[in-house]
Amino acid sequence: MTLLILYTYSKEKNDFWFFGLIILGFGLIFMVVAMFKAKTFVNEVEITGGKILVTGYDFDKRWNKEIDVKTSDIKIKSKGQGRGKVDYYLRIISSDNTIDINVSFTWDYASLLTIFREFKRIKGEEIIFDEKYFLDIMEKKANRL
Repeated sequence: MTLLILYTYSKEKNDFWFFGLIILGFGLIFMVVAMFKAKTFVNEVEITGGKILVTGYDFDKRWNKEIDVKTSDIKIKSKGQGRGKVDYYLRIISSDNTIDINVSFTWDYASLLTIFREFKRIKGEEIIFDEKYFLDIMEKKANRL
């Protein structure tokens, strides 16, 4: 809507350079936001014994974090991606780390379900009603793909 108003304004005043400058400014802002959104990327999660080894990238720098399952917690988070579309990701919270898995929504839901259930199994926790609700939705999405 803002671009339409600016276009109409610049057309009446014959200031097309001003309209191009505004579009360039919005494009640069969008680019910076997209870069920071994709800054940290988790690409591998390995569960062995009571530990989770998470591997990812922060821009081009590779990192590894080891998390003790017994002293950490896992939560299912959601983010709206437009009208009626909600995507889910996992957040692992420990005393010194908080790691989000699938923030860029590139993981398949079957892998996320496996990570969540294995985490709960190793920790010895039961899946509560709220988590069961989200797991059912994620399972339906996994079967649709």
